[in-house]
Amino acid sequence: MSFVLDHSSPARMFTLASLRSENGGAPAAYRIERDLLDERVIRLLEQPEGTSEATIVWQGRYETEADAEAVAAGWGDMRSEGALRIGRTITSLGSQCGDAIFAGLIEHARTAAQEKRRKQEEYARKRLIVRLWARDDRAGFYLELRRDSESSADWKIAFRGRAERERMRDYLRWQEPRFLEYLDYADRQGWEALSQLVIDEMFETERWVKAQGLSAGGGRPLRFWRGQ
Repeated sequence: MSFVLDHSSPARMFTLASLRSENGGAPAAYRIERDLLDERVIRLLEQPEGTSEATIVWQGRYETEADAEAVAAGWGDMRSEGALRIGRTITSLGSQCGDAIFAGLIEHARTAAQEKRRKQEEYARKRLIVRLWARDDRAGFYLELRRDSESSADWKIAFRGRAERERMRDYLRWQEPRFLEYLDYADRQGWEALSQLVIDEMFETERWVKAQGLSAGGGRPLRFWRGQ
């Protein structure tokens, strides 16, 4: 963070946040303002109630508008007691104290922005990872495709019995490289269309495995199939 102190009089300004409190008997308002002609300029002003005059308690010009916005937003997000304490502290101790306090607001904003980006990147990474889940409940037996970024299924197919579910699972567990393709298909065509697609693919694969003499027989012909 870098800025230079600039105590020139503003031509036009707008108030971003203000605070009114008892200060040694005379009510006063502290407010943060940004210069409309140069939004990198931030000022903290104190204005006693009942007067039209405001005193610049602290002022700085930042290298970027993002840093100035971080100061303004940080001030606006404060609880009134904390903001009042800061205003009084800077009034008492001077501009160098303000430099340190507002530098902390910028650092907090940068840290929050970095954390937000990290979460967004992590979410995007997890959206590309799709896993096959088997789940049972009193209503039936299910296979689900679920992105790591989500807590619920992106696609689900239900079966009347466990054996039917395991029959399909013998096929789907070898289709992991296609899971994203499956979900894209479900997004376009719907869950029922994807269910029909994987059922058709399973039957076709079972016929091929039987023709090759590789079938496990019984109700799970793909039980020993390895995706070839």
